[in-house]
Amino acid sequence: MDMSVNGYSDSYLKENPAAISCVNIANSLVNILGGLESFLSEVGPVLRKAVDEVIDMPRTQRFSLSQLEKTEKTYIGTKVEILIRHLLQVPKGKVLDLSVDGVELDVKNTIGTGWMIPKEAVNQHCLLIKINDKKGRFSIGVVFCSLDNITAGMNQDQKRSISPGNKAIFWIGKNVRMQENFFENLSPGVCAQLTELNVSGAEKIRRLCRLVPNTVIDRYIVECVANQKDPMKRLRKNGGARDSLEKEGILILTGAYDSEELKNLGFTDVNQDQFVAVNTRLLNLKS
Repeated sequence: MDMSVNGYSDSYLKENPAAISCVNIANSLVNILGGLESFLSEVGPVLRKAVDEVIDMPRTQRFSLSQLEKTEKTYIGTKVEILIRHLLQVPKGKVLDLSVDGVELDVKNTIGTGWMIPKEAVNQHCLLIKINDKKGRFSIGVVFCSLDNITAGMNQDQKRSISPGNKAIFWIGKNVRMQENFFENLSPGVCAQLTELNVSGAEKIRRLCRLVPNTVIDRYIVECVANQKDPMKRLRKNGGARDSLEKEGILILTGAYDSEELKNLGFTDVNQDQFVAVNTRLLNLKS
């Protein structure tokens, strides 16, 4: 359960009567962004941005967390902390990462199964965030890291741990949908073609449109695949992908200029920074 369930706060406090501070902090965080729905809808894109910036596909041509070095995976936590603090527009605490209504919190992020709690966060509040990049899901909650709530044993860095199943965590949102990692949902063969070395950006964009048709694609994905300056130029007419692909029955339609045509084809939620490579033949087959 999480805050979206009626009565969740009451049931949590019955099991954790001394943890009213976790409920109060969670409510304060949610109210900063105008309510629970708004809070979760704004946190998701921030987490997506944090992961994407560390993977840094436009410059590295890597597309998966599994391709990162161990130290880079650790930096995702720092990036999440920075972006969450900026989103919430709250100050940094004297000791911990955030100060909310005079209470300090440490922001702990995991892309694995649990969180490591440093010595300075013991007997302090933590904002716990868990990202599942492949499934496009995240969880976020507040916990007081008393010695009763975290493990007694410590690793070589003198850190204790806490797992998602711990009942002391007050969940703001659990398994909330966020934008998936676009490339994690493609086959290895398609990813290999989109990241092949010594292939021009223009050709990679043509491959993207052929291999991933009838899919809403963000500008950032074009930047990742083209791997060069002015990647959107590769989509335009006058030498871009649009001219050659049109001869193959593939229409490149953008949310900025072709929204009505996209709606008529069934693509109702395409923003100005997105496009669809519409393969009309495959659309006809689906219908």
